[in-house]
Amino acid sequence: MAPQAPNKSKPHLSGLAKWLLSLIALCVATSIRLHSTLQHTEKQTDFAFGPRSNPHGTEGRADHIANAKSEDSSCALLFFGLARSFVDKAYPEIEKHILGENPTCEVFVHTYDVKNEEQDAGSPRTINTNDVFRLTTRSNILIETEDDFREQRNVETFHPYIPIPSRWKTRDMDNMIRQWHSIDKVWNLMTQFESRRSIEFDRVAILRLDVIYTHPIRIDDRDELAVIPTMAFVPGNWNGLNDRLFYGSRRFAEIWASHRFDNAEGYIQWQKWAFPTSKRRGLQSEGFMRYLLTIHGRVPLTIKPICIKRVRSTGKVLDSDCCILLRPSSDPSNPFISRTSKGVFVIGMNTTVLAGLLSATMALDTPHSEISEGNVRKQDEEWLEQQGMTFHNFTHGIDENKTIIGSYGKRALKDYNDWSATSLWVMNDPPKLGLTLRSWLPLLPKSQVARMKETVLFSYSHPVESLVPIHIYGDDALEKGLRNWIVYHREAIAQSANTCRVVSSDTELLQDPVKQAFLIQDGLSRCSLFSRRLDIYGGINSVRDLSSGAGAAHDLDPQKGCKFIPLESALDSVLSSPYQLPASDRAHDLYDIAMHFYCDLKSGEALKTNYTIKSAVSLEWGSDEAKPKEPTHVDPTCLSPEKEKPWILDGSCSDTKIASFPSEARLERSCGFCGDATAYLRTLRDEIAAKYKERCSDLVVYGAALGKDYVQWLDTPNMFDLKVKQAVEQHGTCIFTFFSGAERSSP
Repeated sequence: MAPQAPNKSKPHLSGLAKWLLSLIALCVATSIRLHSTLQHTEKQTDFAFGPRSNPHGTEGRADHIANAKSEDSSCALLFFGLARSFVDKAYPEIEKHILGENPTCEVFVHTYDVKNEEQDAGSPRTINTNDVFRLTTRSNILIETEDDFREQRNVETFHPYIPIPSRWKTRDMDNMIRQWHSIDKVWNLMTQFESRRSIEFDRVAILRLDVIYTHPIRIDDRDELAVIPTMAFVPGNWNGLNDRLFYGSRRFAEIWASHRFDNAEGYIQWQKWAFPTSKRRGLQSEGFMRYLLTIHGRVPLTIKPICIKRVRSTGKVLDSDCCILLRPSSDPSNPFISRTSKGVFVIGMNTTVLAGLLSATMALDTPHSEISEGNVRKQDEEWLEQQGMTFHNFTHGIDENKTIIGSYGKRALKDYNDWSATSLWVMNDPPKLGLTLRSWLPLLPKSQVARMKETVLFSYSHPVESLVPIHIYGDDALEKGLRNWIVYHREAIAQSANTCRVVSSDTELLQDPVKQAFLIQDGLSRCSLFSRRLDIYGGINSVRDLSSGAGAAHDLDPQKGCKFIPLESALDSVLSSPYQLPASDRAHDLYDIAMHFYCDLKSGEALKTNYTIKSAVSLEWGSDEAKPKEPTHVDPTCLSPEKEKPWILDGSCSDTKIASFPSEARLERSCGFCGDATAYLRTLRDEIAAKYKERCSDLVVYGAALGKDYVQWLDTPNMFDLKVKQAVEQHGTCIFTFFSGAERSSP
């Protein structure tokens, strides 16, 4: 039992009582001196800070903790930091949501003996260090003074690493080091307990003292190896991982808690390798945490929407810690839902490996995989065809103002909307999505965070990749491949303009997947897309073919000043057999354009507004035969989803054009119903048939995309009613008529 607060009255003491009090005082003084000596050698005693009075007259949990714990307790709760407004604000929620949910866990505490904490604004507020005795037994608590901290940590050594640009001052850096020290000391307190008991905890949580925990947190799920909260803000200059809480297996908790000081310098050096000078951020807490866990520790992270609100020195609770990126849920098992981006569009000429990497490292997946991918692919093909193009024969990205979603697209959208309720999605259709992107952007679920745009991951390839398949496509394949590479990347940049665009490189991804995965995660989170799992090394190991083909493009990368090898040398390097035909002058010109464009992609110049490709030759098609077909004529007054399909009465699906009326439908003439061109009408037909089959004994449904002239004909007085009467008399059937793009006074 902890010593009680001293009695302020002065009763008469006998000689024996005075002798006993003197002996106790001597023991206490000796204990404090002994503790101070052992403390600086990192060997704490059970009696961690000497006797302190407890003004509440109770140890809180300590009253029953000895009976509640067994010698083989498998979990530990480690609390660190300052006990700000602890009794009235933080402790009630800790007791309810942490201690109450994990009643068998051993509890350890490190805090500082701070009376007043100065702030830039507001009056200082008293911190009562004794409040932490409510959490656990005295032997599991370590309280240190500022002098103790200064004797163990030289904060000045970290001052050169203050984040720039930022509002940080030396005091802010010192406070971060105090926090690191508190975490490190409470971890040591736990390991000393383990040594004395000859045990090792299986599950460990490391938690702040100065926060409001808004919902229950249980740490006993062994499938959750390493859990941290999602970020509480959309990153700007700073980015990384939330450092306010951790729970999981002891192995990964040790990395989170005790590897900080030994890896600070390594992080500074790693930034010099990973980032250009303009993007290095010094020793900033969240950025360092991401390096520590993903690059140094290789920790398989689960990132959950955990809401914790910080308590400031003035006693103010920061409600904004939860309202920016989270919203409350009605599900008790998942009390908060992320308001951030639901998924990412991946564009590039060959993004299969990249999509696999996102799935393996960040849990970003295509819903229902092959089914959804097939629907997206078919919709993209329809859109290109509607505008007279295919991927091998295109001049520009599609005009989103001239596209209407078809049946394949609607099925894909349903899959993506259903998926986004619980998971993060990837839309990936290499390479066509780079040409159709702007038609998809408004259709998919968006971030609910203010001012955030759709997230797009654009990965550019090396021009030599367009040379590999040239044997397949004939004599003009060399020119066509280079031209398509140039136009595709130009259009992919245009299609992804005004989005939150993250840029990667196929070549660099294959050469250094760890670095690229790190940078991609950095970019996606800046677009408010926060992955729910993060396992960079483990994910990369699971993508088995990641390194295949990595050499050729990298070896041909331009050198400083955009110096690159000649076209013939590039052909010899990438083709399995010698290229037999001499490269044309146009092919040489296109290769030169492509390589300079590639250099500008690497430098970022090509992504700037108003960038133009430096072209000495036309990028139009070389002959009339190679030009894309003219797009199908679209009647501007027709609003049918099939409006760009051939008219039903023009016989366009027949070898011989038939202009007769009324039309006939027979095997050699389909009246415009060809392949998947009328999938929407067939779906509509089936829905009508199902609804009216009980009322109509012999149901025949005719459908067509009707233009303005046809609707006017149907509106001719008496003509339409006569045709209906004749049809019913002849067939005895129900006939449904659909009007599109015409204003009628009556249905």
